[in-house]
Amino acid sequence: MTQTCFVIMPFGIKEDASGRAFSFDDLYEFLIKDAIAQMEGVEALRCDEISEAGWIHSTMIKHIAEAPLAVVDISTLNPNVFYELGVRHALKPSGTVLIRREGTESPFNIEGFNCIDYDLGDGDKRREFQRRLQAFLNNARSQPQHSDSLVYDVLPDLRVERGPSICERKPRFLWDTHIYPYRLVAQPEKEICLVAGDWRDIKHCDVWVNSENTNMQMARFYERSVSGLIRYLGATKSITGDIEKDTVALELAAALGGAGRVEKAAVVPTGPGLLAQTNNVKAVFHVASVEGELGFGYRPIAGIERCVRNALQMADASRFRELHLESMLFAIMGTGTAGGDLADLAARQIGAAVDYLELNPASAIKRVCFSAFTDVMLETLTAAVAAIPNLERPEP
Repeated sequence: MTQTCFVIMPFGIKEDASGRAFSFDDLYEFLIKDAIAQMEGVEALRCDEISEAGWIHSTMIKHIAEAPLAVVDISTLNPNVFYELGVRHALKPSGTVLIRREGTESPFNIEGFNCIDYDLGDGDKRREFQRRLQAFLNNARSQPQHSDSLVYDVLPDLRVERGPSICERKPRFLWDTHIYPYRLVAQPEKEICLVAGDWRDIKHCDVWVNSENTNMQMARFYERSVSGLIRYLGATKSITGDIEKDTVALELAAALGGAGRVEKAAVVPTGPGLLAQTNNVKAVFHVASVEGELGFGYRPIAGIERCVRNALQMADASRFRELHLESMLFAIMGTGTAGGDLADLAARQIGAAVDYLELNPASAIKRVCFSAFTDVMLETLTAAVAAIPNLERPEP
């Protein structure tokens, strides 16, 4: 899935802070845009390239708020640029890279931030600038949990809720199961599905994916989590519902062989326990999608979308061929106790599933499902799917 890098900078020929005039259009076309074009899965966008109807300032703010990556040129010390940088830092904790013409001094409030210098006249320095810009952007992509915003450094618990029509109401739990399929344009036989409802009523997915911590410690039976639900539903129980054998958790512990932790994004498969009988589940894949830190709790791992790719690769492994695995069920990982942003994580994880299916047309997996427990989750996942041009709704 291609990510947008929104470039915030002046247009045309302008003077920098020292009075030196140069073409910002040339800077954008031949240094910034060219460097980003060489990166896989990223495309540059400047405000003057947006071909949308409506007030240009509202469109610009939308891209400042939504783009996973942004490059901000502070060379002119222009108030408009600093206003837009302030909006970006207030709305996005990470993914912002500052650049400036060599010799420009950063204002006091941002002088502590890393800033990449460029020189338009020196070929070696131009190439070094492009190399560093690519490195900064790749670091921001792989480590989105690392803040580059002073706002979030000072206020680490700050949260920006998207869409007042969604977040101003109390989420409503979806009890009835409904499936919303989206076909891959290039492979109509493959589908990404949004599944609304209770996991206990889902009986059409061969693999259930359990978002787990790097210690592979399953949640307690009655905690509000997929991990606890899978643990309970997979266990054998007495006629009164008491646990007789903690089947899935015991098998997971045995698979670890005494190891206290696994690598980030690692996948540990187990059997489904009683879920094989009740929900037609053939395997459970436990994925290390969050990590704990003493005193701070859990947080999503960097590059959490790797968990989706690794789980799909595991399903295609030869060891599972005899199970004829064709469908998988995910919750959006990192949004529970780890507190990750649902909209951002949904876009990245659904995009990773689409990318895997497109890059692996021989994959045995025909349907990748993402669950939504509430109406707010369903609306957020629907918006994420709608933003992927590689998907289409089948005709009713």
